[in-house]
Amino acid sequence: MANSKKVLYLLRHGEAEPGFGQIGDYERPLTDKGKKQINRLAVELFKSGVELDLMVSSSSKRTMETARILSSILTCKKSDSFPDLYEADPKTILRVINQTDASIQNLLIVGHNPGISALATFLSGETYLIMKPGMLAKLEIYMEDWASVGQNTAGLIEIIQ
Repeated sequence: MANSKKVLYLLRHGEAEPGFGQIGDYERPLTDKGKKQINRLAVELFKSGVELDLMVSSSSKRTMETARILSSILTCKKSDSFPDLYEADPKTILRVINQTDASIQNLLIVGHNPGISALATFLSGETYLIMKPGMLAKLEIYMEDWASVGQNTAGLIEIIQ
């Protein structure tokens, strides 16, 4: 099988409410600004013709809210959440990517920092990327399957915020 272009979108969740001990980090919701931020991003992606085969998110409240906003605007064939992606290091996120079925061409991961920033840097070989809330890195990968994705195997196409 020839290598095919796969597109990986790495998104840091939208701006979230501070915890300040009143609620646990896992339960922090998006702020109104964070909701607008993700809505604006979803509209921009929709206008540019983005269609997702799979969207995977952490199971925290803010990442699930981010994923819900995206899926209300974008075409997304399948979505899932993984508790392991909450506060995941790059290796854990990469494991989820590597286990993705080869038939998936467009994959979006909604996660947290520092894992999302570190993974975008690791995959692209770019100088350390700092992903602020609501920032999305679009990477292209030319491989026949996701299992082969690793260090310096992706090209950073753009950062969208």
